[in-house]
Amino acid sequence: MNIKRMALLLILVLLFAKAFCFKESKCLAAEPEYAAVVNGKKIPIERYTRATEAAKKDLLEQRQELVTLETETSLEAHDEKSIEAAVLNQLIDSLLVAEGAKKEGIIVGDKDVREKIEELKSGFPSSREFHKSVAEQKMTIEDLKINIKRQLTVDKIKEKLKESIVIMDEEIKEFYNRNIDIFVQPERVRLLHIFVSSREGAEAVLTRLATGEDFAEIAKEVSLDLETKDLGGDMGFVEKDEIKGALAEIAFILKPGHVSPIIETEEGFHIVKIEERMPAKKTTVSKAKSSIERFLLDEKAATAFQKWLDDQRFDADIKISEKLKHLYR
Repeated sequence: MNIKRMALLLILVLLFAKAFCFKESKCLAAEPEYAAVVNGKKIPIERYTRATEAAKKDLLEQRQELVTLETETSLEAHDEKSIEAAVLNQLIDSLLVAEGAKKEGIIVGDKDVREKIEELKSGFPSSREFHKSVAEQKMTIEDLKINIKRQLTVDKIKEKLKESIVIMDEEIKEFYNRNIDIFVQPERVRLLHIFVSSREGAEAVLTRLATGEDFAEIAKEVSLDLETKDLGGDMGFVEKDEIKGALAEIAFILKPGHVSPIIETEEGFHIVKIEERMPAKKTTVSKAKSSIERFLLDEKAATAFQKWLDDQRFDADIKISEKLKHLYR
């Protein structure tokens, strides 16, 4: 076969391949460049991929905290699908929020985003640690800025929605009566505690206390005796149901400044001292009104925002990549 015939054959093959790709949409060039297009604005597939990887990594880390280091953890297929769907819909919602806010005249500037980033940075030992944390979550600083801008925009939309929300006194009273336990503070005592593993050790502690030694100092000393697993220290203010059995019964009949006798339990031997007692108290509905009102307002604003977002989605022109259509709600 001469060179001219080979060249002609090659051209025919390429033309046939292009025609096949166009007809069947199976060529590499037809691979989706974008995860979705929302009202003409595109979500790059790379951003979707980074976000899903970060979300999966975060879920894996949460699970690993619940198991031993020797146990391997992995995501099941339904977990991966749930994460991928959540990320895709969140990215679409981000564009809808930005467009909807613009229509409402709500603007979040670069200055607002920078201030929030500086606030986040302040929670890290150094700027380097902050950037390291962002990278470990498979995010770029640009991704972080986009996420922050979206959240600040959502907050501003909710604040605007609150302007038309009214909380009635009847709603406040109903919430108060339905959640009365929240507004009742049980009796509490501030407890100094010493635990020793043997009765002999407990008796030795009582002897030292009888000679005038300070309870807190002995408790501090005992807490360092790791070989015998003896413990001691200031437990702070506790409610009766936060401790158990004889320990609770005796602690709540002692007067402030008094030391208990040796209290024997299944774990070992306890000695406690009551530093201070705070009686039970109940917050009235009038005193709780402002906090209940804020809570109900936030709750209603969240519901109103979801309806607002659903309306934005209903009116939007949304095109999803063929590969990701099964994830779109």
